[in-house]
Formats: sequence, C-alpha cells, structure tokens
Amino acid sequence: MRVGVYQYDEKVSPSLACDRAKLACDQAKKQPEQSWCLYTSAMQEKEKLKQYLIDHLDEAIEKHYLQVYY
Repeated sequence: MRVGVYQYDEKVSPSLACDRAKLACDQAKKQPEQSWCLYTSAMQEKEKLKQYLIDHLDEAIEKHYLQVYY
C-alpha cells in the first residue's frame, strides 16, 4: 500500500488537495522501499512547469518555436 500526504497551510479546494496527495502517492510508487511520500515544493514546481508547457504549446507551434524532424 502506498500513501501520498499533502499538508497545506493555505486554503485550497478539497479537489486540489486530493490531486496533490495523489502526486505524492505516485512519487512513492517510483520508490519501492518507500510506502509513503510527502508532497513537496519541488513537486509543485514540476507541476507548474508541466502546466506551463501544456498551456503554451499552441503558441509555441504558431510562433515556430518548435521544429519537427522526421
């Protein structure tokens, strides 16, 4: 059994708290010797970067920031 823990100081929605706890749980799954994981600011930064990339993908394509090679 794996457990993800999200301890929050700020007021967040229950949905966001559960999502963050799940991210911590997913991290615990990557480390077989660990049965639980605490959500950290590093995880939050990684998620912010991932969301930034998703949000700006169309803009990057339009401005030719990406090049596809076959």
